[in-house]
Amino acid sequence: MSDRPRPGDDPASARRPLPQGILTKVSAEDRGLIERPALTPHLDFHAIDDRQTLLVSEAFNTLLHGPIYGDLLPLLDGRPQDDIAASLAGVHGAADVRAALAGLASRGYAVSGDHSMDRGRAAYWSSLGASPRWAEQRLAAATVAVDGDDGHLSRRLEAMGVTTDAESPALTAVVCADYLDERCDAINRRHIASGAPWIPVRPKGLQPLFGPVFRPAEDGPCWACLAYRMRSHREVHTFLRNLAGDDAAFRPGAAEPAVLDTVCGLVAAEIAKWLVLEETAPLHTQAISLDVGRLK
Repeated sequence: MSDRPRPGDDPASARRPLPQGILTKVSAEDRGLIERPALTPHLDFHAIDDRQTLLVSEAFNTLLHGPIYGDLLPLLDGRPQDDIAASLAGVHGAADVRAALAGLASRGYAVSGDHSMDRGRAAYWSSLGASPRWAEQRLAAATVAVDGDDGHLSRRLEAMGVTTDAESPALTAVVCADYLDERCDAINRRHIASGAPWIPVRPKGLQPLFGPVFRPAEDGPCWACLAYRMRSHREVHTFLRNLAGDDAAFRPGAAEPAVLDTVCGLVAAEIAKWLVLEETAPLHTQAISLDVGRLK
């Protein structure tokens, strides 16, 4: 078992959960002797013989040694751990069962089955390093305000389980035609004053762009710095803006509805990922650009 401090030793631990094996974000219910343990959803298992069991997934595989695992893993379906121990009585002692359960949890191979996600959605989040219960709690607690949307992004966020509301949001998504719009400059100034995080989203054009999450209250990406670099790489567009004002600037308008819907779905998924994974999510430090014409 790890000798790192456990949540509760330090108030900051509730905000920055410690890694647990293959998982980086877990709830208190996923630690120690889990009340209703379930096999981490993106994992599958296969008995090699009566003493070895193979855990497999898309990107991670490991071999568990010991006869207890071949008997224990089929029972990790969210039933109470006392029922699991009772089912294995006469084959494995209760202390051995509980020790094996705690060991699986410490490595991220077992999580709390007390959540409402279906298997596919739960496997998506655990594949990314978040237990289903942690992801469900984070998404339920988060609110995102969407500024300038025609409904595409809001609907996609709500489908991800994120509430969209302008009241005390955890994040504001600003849908824009151009990162260099005067509106974005004004929004950035307001968020610097409030310290609240925001993210620009340009969904149209053959090269949609979104992110990063600007967090004025923390060290990290800076809209003014990004805008400066973008101006230096778009000399003709900057010339037009300087010559005739913001209204003269070129703004990409290409928008096939099916593609636009797909882009908004991806943006919503990445925002949800940031809400759940926090500093390990790509949007925490990166802008993401797509090339929908050449799929690059």
